[in-house]
Amino acid sequence: MMKRCNCGQAAGIGWKWLVLEAVICCAAPTVLPAAVSPSAAGRQDGVIVDPAVSSPGARLQQTSELFKKDASPERVEQLLKANELFNRGVCYFVGRDGERDLPAAIAAFKAAADLGSVFARYNLGVIYSEGLDVPVDYAAARHYYELAADSNFADAQYNLGVMCGQGLGGEPDFTAAAGYYQAAAEQGHLRACHNLGVLYYYGRGVPQSYEKAREYYQIAAENGDPRAQYKLGQLFRYGKGGPADDTAAFHWYMQSARQNEVCAQVALGQMCCSDVFGKPDYEQARQWYELAAKQGCGEGWYGLGVIYLNGLGVEVDMPQARRCFEQAALLDEPVAQYNLGVMNLTGDGGDVDRKRGVDLLKLAAESGCAAAQYALGCYYYNLTEGEPDYEQAFRYYRQAAEQGHANAQYHLGLLFFDGHGVGQDTGKALELFEAAAGQSLTQAQFTLGVIYAKGMCVAPDRDRALGYFNAALGPDRGREAFEHCLQSPREAAR
Repeated sequence: MMKRCNCGQAAGIGWKWLVLEAVICCAAPTVLPAAVSPSAAGRQDGVIVDPAVSSPGARLQQTSELFKKDASPERVEQLLKANELFNRGVCYFVGRDGERDLPAAIAAFKAAADLGSVFARYNLGVIYSEGLDVPVDYAAARHYYELAADSNFADAQYNLGVMCGQGLGGEPDFTAAAGYYQAAAEQGHLRACHNLGVLYYYGRGVPQSYEKAREYYQIAAENGDPRAQYKLGQLFRYGKGGPADDTAAFHWYMQSARQNEVCAQVALGQMCCSDVFGKPDYEQARQWYELAAKQGCGEGWYGLGVIYLNGLGVEVDMPQARRCFEQAALLDEPVAQYNLGVMNLTGDGGDVDRKRGVDLLKLAAESGCAAAQYALGCYYYNLTEGEPDYEQAFRYYRQAAEQGHANAQYHLGLLFFDGHGVGQDTGKALELFEAAAGQSLTQAQFTLGVIYAKGMCVAPDRDRALGYFNAALGPDRGREAFEHCLQSPREAAR
């Protein structure tokens, strides 16, 4: 975690307790993409208008599937009629013989679907799920997709999987979704492989398995799916489903980022800022963050803000950092809202604006940013205009402490110890001090040393006291502080 620790001070106010965060949270895998994927090749608005282009090999497969069930002359004639009606529907849909006529197209597709046209059934599923000249009707869409899926049409199986997973036309059913994705994936449907990987990643409808998630992401990634490439990179980066491998992670991030997958661009920025390959490459990091920022990615803007804030490969530029955080905050990036809030309180990179600073911290805190919650606790604890607001301080310290924020645990302990904003509870205070000390917070270790040396609300325990002093200051200075504490008058632990 990179941090810029020595923040500037607003006139008359000490903000040394505020730390500008330089952390970028890793984006979690998305659960499911959209159900219909329009393609320039053989499709229009997601509707198949040229099966030979949109689904190469599928037309022959569907005909073969139908003939396996019934190859009688009557059936052959019926399928030829269905194909004629399907083509007529396509003409109406694209307007080849004049203006587009969607009602006529739907009527023709329905007639073809009744005679067994798999592509007509699929198209009707698209029309009803997308509301193309008809009200959106997910039940009807499911009906037609199911008819097409029964003929083993992978696109229909995939879209049914999405509808089941999202609860479109019924209750969410991840087990059914997994079944449809599996059927489509077995035919090489890359989006189905991707989504099956997502279900295994989260354990939705299937047993949770990072190994299976990695397997299905790999299939899609090797065939060029940028989302799967990014998520496969994540699994390699964090050692899920197999050993961690930064080289493999970088490779898959790069493949994905080159296809403009914004999460991969951010991930590359993070890796370039780290020392995983020896020396950080801040110039490359900045370039990847810039590409992500140009796509409207809050994390990209945030990463740029961190670079200018800390002078990573560039001169420290507080105004530019503030501008980058401003853009990220507008995109609801909580840690950027926190940093921008701090900068408004301190005046770093621009004017002091306490009201806006507090408002930004509250936005970040509401999104669960522990640093912002801690900062607000400190703000209300250290108010210089009027009396401190211990109740508000308690509220925000507790929120951050519950997330394991060591400084918040320590300061919440102080409130319990003194009975400020809450009834005095020295037992709870000790519990919080020890939690913070367990995270190597020097203040908490030193305070516990004083408490046990002097027997403040506990029986004196010199061995334990010396241990805490040594942890805080090292053996030599720790013993010196311990001996000084024993000789000094009894005083509050701070």
